[in-house]
Amino acid sequence: KASIKRLATEFINEFESSKKIHKDLNGTQMIKVVVRQLVHFYSKYPAFPKILAQEMSEHSERSDYIIKNFVLPLWNLTGELFKKQRKKGTIKKIDKEFQASILLGMASNLFSNPYLSKYLYSIDPFNDEVIERYADTVVEIFCHGIV
Repeated sequence: KASIKRLATEFINEFESSKKIHKDLNGTQMIKVVVRQLVHFYSKYPAFPKILAQEMSEHSERSDYIIKNFVLPLWNLTGELFKKQRKKGTIKKIDKEFQASILLGMASNLFSNPYLSKYLYSIDPFNDEVIERYADTVVEIFCHGIV
């Protein structure tokens, strides 16, 4: 429980710090900052998505704890930003439940499967240059689409 709380607090603190640093950015630009932050977060904690997948597969005391202490705080933190941009028409209108799954899956997959990345692509997903290239790619695909 303490680890979940610590990770949530770390992400929220980074987000709030980013908002202060990037206060001059418009909403769309801030979404790009948030997407990059997610990629970097998952590169630091590659096992975390596996824990979430395991714990969220069924109802339990732990899954409720994770939802209340990690998922909902992050959802509430970023949800308003995405909602405003959807209303303005500056981002595609994707169902919010799909948007979150797509973003979280893209942001974490490379780091959750490091052996696959090394075997198939001959890259070290934890190399700083690879992380930056991946963050650029996730931002590009999430914000502009693949086609």
